[in-house]
Amino acid sequence: AELSETDNVLNSGKKYLITEVGDSCFYGSTVSVATLNDAKYLSKIGRKAFSGSLVRDITVPGNVTNIGAEAFSNAKSLNDLTLLSSNVNYDTQWVGGNAADFTLYINNPNVATVLNSNLKNWAFSGTTNMVRAHVAPYFTPQTETYNLGQSMPLDFQASGVKAYVVTGYDANAKVLKTAEVKQVPGNTGVVITGLTPNKMYKIKRAASYSSISNNLLVANTDGTANLGNVTYSYYWNYGNKKFEKVYGSYNLPSGLSYLKLNSTGGNVSAYTLDFMSTPTGKKGDVNGDDVVDIADVNILLNIVLGKDNASRYNGADVNGDGTVDITDVNTALNIVLGK
Repeated sequence: AELSETDNVLNSGKKYLITEVGDSCFYGSTVSVATLNDAKYLSKIGRKAFSGSLVRDITVPGNVTNIGAEAFSNAKSLNDLTLLSSNVNYDTQWVGGNAADFTLYINNPNVATVLNSNLKNWAFSGTTNMVRAHVAPYFTPQTETYNLGQSMPLDFQASGVKAYVVTGYDANAKVLKTAEVKQVPGNTGVVITGLTPNKMYKIKRAASYSSISNNLLVANTDGTANLGNVTYSYYWNYGNKKFEKVYGSYNLPSGLSYLKLNSTGGNVSAYTLDFMSTPTGKKGDVNGDDVVDIADVNILLNIVLGKDNASRYNGADVNGDGTVDITDVNTALNIVLGK
């Protein structure tokens, strides 16, 4: 079923003004695909609209402002429900009883609002597992780097993105030391990089994870936080790709993270992430740590294999020919070997 302003199912080209998916519209139906994306004036999904249906994947347009009671409940094949709306009035038990791997994706800054709604009191499929345990964030970055901090465990490897925690700092060089993480427990601040601007990224929940120690990033999981009240705090500046020290007042949206240092490092005005630091001028020093070693060779190899993004490293074009390829790997390796 495709709900759009033009009838593409019958190829009639007839125009419709769709404002609502009515009560019980697809109740108990065998429809497995429902596309709402082109319904530009859709504002309401009615009571039991998809309840008991076989629909598998639904993206609710941003213009929807009302979702009725049991709208998606008991749709046992539904495993992916994405809400593009940021301001929705929800009725009772609008999800639940869905597929075992069901995930409700919420725009990153709005996750806490949904988790703190009456959703938190709903059991999933009649068990003690709550619906809130199936909620995860999505985001659409404007730049290649994004900063994230949510209350649920997250799996970045399964989501196809690279995430890092901050493990230390060099106040003299004004550089933060990072470590890549694959999965993290809830309440963990991370920096995600290598992203394509304006592309939607859905971050999957982690089924298992290891604890993260020595992380200097703090997750802001529940509501806007004024970092002006947090001593030695830093916010991520997307413009200059640095963590900037907070002077005065700075309101950090929910779902993001910030850097928290001590008095030793907390008076530096700005820090650069180690993989974005300015090259030292040494040929082959890809990561800007003032040493040309096997770490630089491995970064270049991952870039060539498509596992990393050259734009993250100012020193990746070792031979200066305008491209990053196997010749750069060989050049850096020869430097390491002293050839």
